[in-house]
Amino acid sequence: LNLNSPDYLYTTFASPWSEGPTTVQPEFRIPQCYFMTPPHLRFQMFQRFHLETLFYIFYSMPADVLQLAAAQELYNRDWRFHKEKKLWFTRAPGVEPTIKTATYEKGAYLVFDPEKWTKERKDDFILVYDQLEEKTSVQTGDQGGQQGGQGASGQALRPDAPSAPQPTAGQMPQHMR
Repeated sequence: LNLNSPDYLYTTFASPWSEGPTTVQPEFRIPQCYFMTPPHLRFQMFQRFHLETLFYIFYSMPADVLQLAAAQELYNRDWRFHKEKKLWFTRAPGVEPTIKTATYEKGAYLVFDPEKWTKERKDDFILVYDQLEEKTSVQTGDQGGQQGGQGASGQALRPDAPSAPQPTAGQMPQHMR
């Protein structure tokens, strides 16, 4: 041990009772289970996810292709994202809008609140179509996305909704194609 060395002592000095220098890399063996790769997630799997799982993916993975896939599946289940309120809306089951025009509709809606993690009913809510996010589809070889402003039931919440720009397969990770 050279106490007059310009180098730091902690890189070589383990303790006054140690005979040898300290090792930089601790000696341990990593179990094989840590080296396993998880199964690839395919967009078709999103159809089997519970609603809360889709909301979790949407809110916890911003700017990720999985967020886009979760949003697409929510849209297919007739949920619409409100751009200003940053919340997901859907019509209350079995209730038609009391007022429906070309620009808005008024009625009972279910709203998913990410802070409380619950669905809440809003009666007499006015939903302006321009405040809804357009549908974005993720096109893959294993799935054809629906186009336009319709959900899985074919019921349009926005009658004049055009198709959104489609991401190409080159914008997605290889395992998602």
